[in-house]
Amino acid sequence: MKLYHLVKDAENTRIENLKEIEIENVTANITDVRKGSLFVAVKGLNFDGNEFVPEALEKGASAIITERSDIIGSENCPVICVENSRKALAYAASEFFGRPSEKLCMIGITGTNGKTSTAHLIAHVLTENGIRCGILGTVGAKFGDRSENLSHTTPDSVTLHSILAKMVAEGITHVVMEVSSHALDQDRVFGINFKIGIFTNLSVDHLDYHKDMKSYAHSKLKLFEMSEICIANKDSDFSEPFVKYKNGKKRVFTFSAHGDSDYKAENISVSADGNRFDVVKYNTITAMKVREKLCGFFNVYNTLAAIAAADILGLTENEISAPLSAFLSVKGRMETVETGLGFTVIIDYAHTPDGLGNVLSSIRLYCKGKILTVFGCGGDRDRSKRPLMGKVASSLSDFVVVTSDNPRGEDPENIITDILVGMKDKANFAVISDRREAIRYALLKAEKNDIVLLAGKGHETYQIINGEKYHFDEREEIEKFLKNR
Repeated sequence: MKLYHLVKDAENTRIENLKEIEIENVTANITDVRKGSLFVAVKGLNFDGNEFVPEALEKGASAIITERSDIIGSENCPVICVENSRKALAYAASEFFGRPSEKLCMIGITGTNGKTSTAHLIAHVLTENGIRCGILGTVGAKFGDRSENLSHTTPDSVTLHSILAKMVAEGITHVVMEVSSHALDQDRVFGINFKIGIFTNLSVDHLDYHKDMKSYAHSKLKLFEMSEICIANKDSDFSEPFVKYKNGKKRVFTFSAHGDSDYKAENISVSADGNRFDVVKYNTITAMKVREKLCGFFNVYNTLAAIAAADILGLTENEISAPLSAFLSVKGRMETVETGLGFTVIIDYAHTPDGLGNVLSSIRLYCKGKILTVFGCGGDRDRSKRPLMGKVASSLSDFVVVTSDNPRGEDPENIITDILVGMKDKANFAVISDRREAIRYALLKAEKNDIVLLAGKGHETYQIINGEKYHFDEREEIEKFLKNR
């Protein structure tokens, strides 16, 4: 593709003949630069792409995009100066791959918790009704018979548009994707027009990046700015800016389990066998009866969001309720592992105070024995939530094993020390920093009718220690334990 078609808001008017320069790939990663590359110099948290411009020139880059006017190119490699290199990267990536998002019905979901489950619920309902739907998020990209792993919940804009282009080629018509606050803040999804934008909830997380809840909410609110139709959880803390969002004639539909809303859950029953509730719609007298295998009050909200999206897309009551009744679960979300030893293991991705509290409260409703929780907190991430999670775990569990969860470059003992601040005056815990040993300890301690909750990793099959990624699958650890028993 000619460079001319990939450049947006170019400020350097001295650059000529852009129409003659052929671009073979677009990247912000210096390791991907080769002859024919358009290298976009992006300044990140840890690296400044501008420092790699000389290397990009050596590798044969055909053009450079940067925000800095002092960057000098070469005779064969012009430099285009822009106001925002991240937006320029997103625009160039979209153009390079043929503007794939414009050929798809895009449904974006943002929120602290519930994004993955809500996305899979929507995708399941659409797929069961013959709609070819792709999904992008924490557990990867899935479309047709294909699946791809992703390094982030919302990938960088080049990866994102390349996957969307593959989906178009596969005949996908609808895409449900999780949109993280980081992605919104860093303009990874800039330029995408979402048919529907969904806000699930907001609670303490990522404050190492966003600094405060107001900034965190502001980042997520960007999804509504990019969406034709908005759907918001009216019951969530910090929901006001989403519920009251106004931009021209744009409508915000709300869902709730406690008060008036466009999609209201009533007669709610939560048990080990699943959730039962009725949904009263804003434009109907009769209520939709929902009977799902998912359990937990938090899943009522995830399901309400999915119902609202499907309804707005034009599906009938039966087309929505029938698939919901057959939906089982998402890997790493309240995933149950039977041991054959009289107790059960549940694997869940809960890694925030609210998320952990929701899971534990749900388990408490049907646990006939004790709840033994194994959890840790990620290193080099938001420290403020660590004591909060310690408090939640010790308050809602009968016994807690505090351990590691992706310590990254941080000393696991320091992370555990932060967690224990919230567990002071509690005697119902043990500290075992090696997660493998922590799991084994909890399984050995479990008795008949107990539930062992392994929280934090969910679908993940690795541990990041001292910057290195090691294979670690909790399912395999359970299997090894059972085999040895």
